[in-house]
Amino acid sequence: MRYLVAPDAFKGTLTGIEAARAIGLGIRAADPQAEIRLLPMADGGEGTLETLARAWPGSRRKTSACSEDAGYLLTADGQTAVVESAAWIGMTLASMRQLPVMQRGSARLGEVLRELLLRRGMRRIVVALGGTATHDGGLGMLMRLGVRVLDAEGRPVSPDLAGLMRVRAVDFSGLVPACRACEWMILSDVRSPLTGRDGATRVFAPQKGLDSRQGEAVEQAICRFAERCQHAAAWAGERPAMQMPCSGAAGGLGFAFYLLGASPLSGAEYIIDQTGFRDALETSDWLITGEGRADTQTLRGKLPFCLAGLARQAGVPVALLAGEVRDEQALTPFFDTIMAVRPDATMTGSAFDHLRRAAFRLVSDRRRGGHG
Repeated sequence: MRYLVAPDAFKGTLTGIEAARAIGLGIRAADPQAEIRLLPMADGGEGTLETLARAWPGSRRKTSACSEDAGYLLTADGQTAVVESAAWIGMTLASMRQLPVMQRGSARLGEVLRELLLRRGMRRIVVALGGTATHDGGLGMLMRLGVRVLDAEGRPVSPDLAGLMRVRAVDFSGLVPACRACEWMILSDVRSPLTGRDGATRVFAPQKGLDSRQGEAVEQAICRFAERCQHAAAWAGERPAMQMPCSGAAGGLGFAFYLLGASPLSGAEYIIDQTGFRDALETSDWLITGEGRADTQTLRGKLPFCLAGLARQAGVPVALLAGEVRDEQALTPFFDTIMAVRPDATMTGSAFDHLRRAAFRLVSDRRRGGHG
């Protein structure tokens, strides 16, 4: 039996690489004769850089923008840089988690982009948006790229969510000219607009530490900021960027990139194209994928859903392992097998061990059932 193991990260517990290793060990224990190919994946969030670095040997580069250097990737032709937002302003970074939510901003990402534009001369930049700890509408990033954002007294606001709450004027005249000359592409698995019922604040802000009492004030502030940006950046087009799909991604970073002329790409589809997944699938008998939590959000273009669709087209059975499974009935039509990694809340042990054991159970059960 030839197994293709292609999980996403189990957010907050395992990277895609760690998850793939755990599943591989579980398969080996259950089926010693198995042929196993590990192809850890990502969808534009945490782990995107690591996944692409494995597919593009020698592509990693360093920057001098910050002392805590996560680097970036440079394509073989030297024409495109790839940056992962979560590597600089992500939820898993201690430097971000220790900050109160109101003091978190996207300025560090702006510093990296400024270096790529001005010191490295990049004119095509791909930015993976997912997994950020920020909710500043891209204010901090834009300020580092030369945009002036002022409060009611005409003073620059702080480049964070607290500053967003005080915005009264936005001036794009100082925007680094290279921003307009650059071809921007943004990777995301989030389709939410910036504002409204399905927007960034109402859907994702609670995950970043904002409570319901703060939510309405933040929604009003982000609307005010977006309206001033849209008016100041006349070139952004007639359609308000705040209403465009993905504008709510990464706490509004999607919106800020639209102001720079960015084009959105499915993070999952980009990774699939760059990692040779389709070729690997053609020589596999069974696909095993996974993520931290599987629910109806999975069906909105997340990586396991995209992989399952390709597997179905190729006639390859697909199993989904998830730390937590919700809405299993909605997921069932798209996966041949669905298994919760930790079905019993009293189970102890590491996430790695739970996933390894789940993979062992999955393969053992399938072999006993005559499918192995």
